[in-house]
Amino acid sequence: MAVKIQSKDEFAALIEKSISQYENLESDSKVINLGDLAENVELTSLEKSLYKAFNTLFSAITNISLKLSSVEKSRDGSIIGAGGKGVGVGGKGVGGGGDGGRIGGREGVTGASGTMAHSSANNSWVTPSHAEGLKGQRLTNQRIDRLESEVDEYGQRGLKGMVILSAPDFKYISDNKVPIPSLFQGMKSFNQDQESTKEDELHDLEKVISLIDQKYDVKVPMTEVYGCHFLPNGMYCMRFVYRNPTNSAWAELMKKMRTGGDTELNFYCNIQLTRKRRQLFNAVRKLKYEKRIQQFNVNVNGEISMKFKEKWLKITQYYSTSGEFFPTRNVNDLDRLIGR
Repeated sequence: MAVKIQSKDEFAALIEKSISQYENLESDSKVINLGDLAENVELTSLEKSLYKAFNTLFSAITNISLKLSSVEKSRDGSIIGAGGKGVGVGGKGVGGGGDGGRIGGREGVTGASGTMAHSSANNSWVTPSHAEGLKGQRLTNQRIDRLESEVDEYGQRGLKGMVILSAPDFKYISDNKVPIPSLFQGMKSFNQDQESTKEDELHDLEKVISLIDQKYDVKVPMTEVYGCHFLPNGMYCMRFVYRNPTNSAWAELMKKMRTGGDTELNFYCNIQLTRKRRQLFNAVRKLKYEKRIQQFNVNVNGEISMKFKEKWLKITQYYSTSGEFFPTRNVNDLDRLIGR
C-alpha cells in the first residue's frame, strides 16, 4: 500500500533525504529523479510540481557551482564547461544543460536556454536576448539620473537669494552638547502655535537684522529683504530682493559668511539648499570632521565642492569644458570618489 505524505515536514524530509544522496558528487550535475523514490511513496500533483521545480533549481545551482569551481582552478582565464544531465520526471528527461567544453574569449555555452555570451571573466553570464535589455536599462538609469539632477538644479536656482538663520538651543563645549537658551526664544513669532501680527513679525525682523550685524558685521537694510518668517523646525528664513554682486548687503553677507563671523555668538547663517544638496552638505561636512577630505566649499548658487588629494572636485551638476554633463552626486557616491 502506498504511503501518503501528510505534512510539509514529511515532504521536506523526503527532499532532504534525496539531496543527501547526491551532495558529495562533484564531477556531475545529477539531479533527483522521481523514479528513484521508494515505490510505496505517493505524491500529490502539487507535490510533484514542487518536486519538479526543485529539481530544476537544484540542477541549475549545481551547474553554476561546477563552472565557478572551474574558473577558480583555471589559470589562463578559460573556463572548463561541465555537461548537465536531464531532469527526470516520470522517466522522461528534460535537457538541462549542454555538453561540457572548453570556453575562451567570447565563445558560448549551448544549453537548454540557448547560447550564453560571456565577455570577460569578471562579467555575469547573460543571454543575447538579455544583453539589449541590460543596455536599455543602463540608458534608462542614466536618463533618470540626469532628470533628477536637472530638477534639483532648477529647484536650487529657485532658492537663490534665500538664507537660513539658526540660533540653536545648545552649544558644544569640549565635544559635549550643553543646553543653552536660544537667541530666538524671546521673539514673538517664534512660537508657531500662536498667530502673530504684522507688528510682531516686523519687530522680530529687526532683532534678526541686529543679530546679523553682531555676528558678521553686516548691516542689512529692510528695503533689501523680500520676505522672512520662522520655519517649523525653529529656524528663520530670509530672502533678499537686491543681490548686486558688488554693492549689496547680500554680497557682503556672503563674503563674511565664509569667515565664520563672531565664533562666540550662537547664531549662524547658511545658504538655503534643496533637500538633496543638504544631504550632500552634511555628508561632506562629516568627511571634513573625520579628516577624510581637506576642505569643502558651498557658493552662493548652492554648488558644493570638496578638496582631497590636493584636488578640488565639484559634486553638484556641471558641464565640463568639452560639454560633457556631470549630474549631482548622491551621498553614496562620495566614498567611491574619495577612494578612487
